[in-house]
Amino acid sequence: MRLICSVVLATSTAVVSWGAALTEASFSVCSLLGGSNDSVRAARLQSDGSVVLAANVSVGPVARAAAGNATGRGLVIRLAPGGSRLLAALRVGAEVRDLALDSQDNIFAALGREGAAKLDPQAKRVLWKKDTGGLAARLDAAKDGTCAVLNYDTDNDTTPGPGTVVVLAADGRQLSTFKGRHHTIDLAIDGASQTVVTIGWRQANAFDGRRREPVQIAHLTARGYNGAEKYHLYDWSTDTNAPGFINRPANNMADTRGYRVALGADGKLYAAFECAGGNHIFRYEPRLIHGAWVEAKAKKPKADQYHAFHNSRAEHKVFVARFDPATGEYLRGQEFCGRLANGRANAVRVKSGGIAAGAEGALYLAGTAAAGLPASFLAPGTGDYTGGGFVLGLKPGLDGRLFCVRLQPGAETHTVDARQIGDRTVVVCGGTTSAKSEPFWTKNALQTESPPKSGFFAVFTPE
Repeated sequence: MRLICSVVLATSTAVVSWGAALTEASFSVCSLLGGSNDSVRAARLQSDGSVVLAANVSVGPVARAAAGNATGRGLVIRLAPGGSRLLAALRVGAEVRDLALDSQDNIFAALGREGAAKLDPQAKRVLWKKDTGGLAARLDAAKDGTCAVLNYDTDNDTTPGPGTVVVLAADGRQLSTFKGRHHTIDLAIDGASQTVVTIGWRQANAFDGRRREPVQIAHLTARGYNGAEKYHLYDWSTDTNAPGFINRPANNMADTRGYRVALGADGKLYAAFECAGGNHIFRYEPRLIHGAWVEAKAKKPKADQYHAFHNSRAEHKVFVARFDPATGEYLRGQEFCGRLANGRANAVRVKSGGIAAGAEGALYLAGTAAAGLPASFLAPGTGDYTGGGFVLGLKPGLDGRLFCVRLQPGAETHTVDARQIGDRTVVVCGGTTSAKSEPFWTKNALQTESPPKSGFFAVFTPE
């Protein structure tokens, strides 16, 4: 259900009074892609600024131009820098679910039931294709081309089961395989420390001071390439006598889930969680130290009302955090929510979204929100509703916003990437348009018309 609040437009370019200003000129492209039930699942930027998309595309000019012997909607698409000119579209399977690059711009794709594939940097040729033994839903690649794939047990991006992680060498050889934990939803790989980090949540019941109540508890776990555990964060115990009892320092019964994790260009680990309340576990350090709960508050810089969970209830809100990928040391985090005209917090979701970070530590988040985003850009002609698919940029200190973009009220933004290209930062995002016939703004588009619930992507420069 949509929650409405009023916003005053600042100019005809749909810049509003919150956050940093972006204009239509900031965008090199904003385009629709495919037809009904098509979608852009992942987007990455190569070293020269070329845009690579993993998309399920059934119709339209890109689908007609696609090459390859595979059958189905799953395409890996490569666009010239700026994103407005098609360089290659390779059909890789029935579907594509995720995408990653190594330091040589080789392309890795998760292909669902068909496993994983590695493509050349030009997206013209499949170098290898590997059956991963399950539903390859998420994947990541280290700089040296080592690839980690997450197989879901069930085809559900909220309750996929523990899943199985498969680690592949750059040439496609299987190095190891190991189980995830509880519900495991995403993973990232750090080649420098040879670490695979998984994120997810579990369903539990805990004594809240009055009675045992249901609670969902997020977790972040790191393992070596051989599957040996290196560290385990959050996932607090429900045993009242345990040193890590979830409610030992305070009531922490807000449901939490871990949804997205990624290695930033700065070499740090970034994670995105959801919290259904302000009394969440991320207020505290994420693990036991010397066998005891650390009651110290986690580092969270002060910012404005969109980065604090006061005056909130059980609506889903986002917590993002930066860690050392090798050790799991928590470095800092930040909350993010919408705000209604009456001051109440409103829902912001990162489920089915994305997270990335630049070389200087700026954090980029893709997701979907109800009304009340601190939008610095509302796409022209799409109205003044401040909810829908968004891309958020946070400063390196996580102490304020760089921008908050909303392209279409009913859209879902699934993916974001950012990279320093020359002397500027370039951001790419993509997702699924509204299920309703809501206006979608296009610029320099490969495709300007499509039915509801099709794919989209955009490329912009914040400066």
